[in-house]
Amino acid sequence: MLYLNRNCFNGLFRTNKTGKFNVPYASQRRGEYPTCDDLLICSERLQNTLIEHGDFYSIISEHVREGDFVYLDPPYVKSEGRIFNEYVKGHFNHQDTERLSVLLKKINSVGAKFLLSFIDDEIVEFIADEWGSEKYLVQKNIAGFAASRRKSGEILVKNW
Repeated sequence: MLYLNRNCFNGLFRTNKTGKFNVPYASQRRGEYPTCDDLLICSERLQNTLIEHGDFYSIISEHVREGDFVYLDPPYVKSEGRIFNEYVKGHFNHQDTERLSVLLKKINSVGAKFLLSFIDDEIVEFIADEWGSEKYLVQKNIAGFAASRRKSGEILVKNW
């Protein structure tokens, strides 16, 4: 993963519709590799960490406890059109925003705090209207050419 992050265009990991990796090699301006000491420090800090892979709703529902803080940054989906961030087959979709809304209520009901970061789009208005929210313009750095990189609206939704 480190090799791909440092050697692929803009550090992306993305697959096509058939699930095959499709990011080109970055021949210039690659990031620095972490040092051996960096990796050892990360390893030490992760010794008591459980990392799970699975459905966001199931994993958070199973593990969230009173007093927890849950940060959610799902892949963005828009109400209309396509947004080029569908990095894997079976990406986050319209139906998942409904599941996300239910999950936020569950997180809140157990006495945990949450912060959700999402694209500022009408698809999440129903979520933002239920909780406290703030809108921001955020500089994007993913476009292939620097001149194409722009600011876009994002929203933070929270229960405190």
